[in-house]
Amino acid sequence: MKNVFITAMAETFDLSQMLAKIDYHHIRGNLTDAEREELIAVAREKANPFGGVDVLKKLEEIENRLRVLEGNTESGGAAETVPEYQAGKWYYAGDKVTFDGKTYMCVAPEDVVCVWNPVDYPLYWEEN
Repeated sequence: MKNVFITAMAETFDLSQMLAKIDYHHIRGNLTDAEREELIAVAREKANPFGGVDVLKKLEEIENRLRVLEGNTESGGAAETVPEYQAGKWYYAGDKVTFDGKTYMCVAPEDVVCVWNPVDYPLYWEEN
């Protein structure tokens, strides 16, 4: 079963779905604890955050975000509202989200975006 997952991870895949399938087969007894942990690590390493994403649409979102940031220089002293995590949205270093009742901040390097939720891909998220 482990080799089936390794072969599947050679193609483009959705990280959240892959992690769910690994857990499903682990629960059914098809994978040992060690195999599960190894497959999770491999999935996180091989996942392509740009797979299946409309890059032009994302660039447009970035442009719109930049316009808002450039036009919004005053904080107004209002309390910070942390939005809920949205699957498929690109988050950048410093962006904060709420996920499963906790607040997280994206801590990815400047040239990387946080695409997956903080639980599935904790490497680039820091709990606040």
